Formats: sequence, structure tokens, C-alpha cells
Amino acid sequence: MNAEHAVTLRAPAADWERSEREARQAAAYVAAFVGVPAVVAAAAALALFALTALVLLAPLVACVLTWAAWRYGRPERRGARRA
Repeated sequence: MNAEHAVTLRAPAADWERSEREARQAAAYVAAFVGVPAVVAAAAALALFALTALVLLAPLVACVLTWAAWRYGRPERRGARRA
């Protein structure tokens, strides 16, 4: 066993810390390059879903508003009784 080998035996703790630091740095890169676009894509999908729901519900809302304006906007008949 030479002196160089003896020094490297104490190095596992330093290697562990360095590898842990590199792993955290790699995780930060993954979060930046994968997580951020995923959040943007999810937000875009939710916005598209909301707009689609508005477009699909618009005719129904128009029908209800038209019916309400027709029903409650006409004058009452003379001989009709109110229930």
C-alpha cells in the first residue's frame, strides 16, 4: 500500500460530497429544461381547454338569454291570469 493509495482511501467522503453537488446541479438543469416547458405546456393546455369550453357553451348561453328576453320581455296579455 503506497502513500497515494492511502490518501485516496480518505477521499470517498470528498467524492461523495462532490457527486452529491453534481447530482443537485444536474437536477437543477433537468428542472429548468424539462420542468419549465412542462409547466408552460400545461398552462397552454388549460387555457385552450377554457377557451374551448367557452366556445362550446356560447350557443347554449345565447339560447338561454334569448329565451329569457323573449319570455320576460313581452307584454302581458289582457285576459291572461297569472299563476
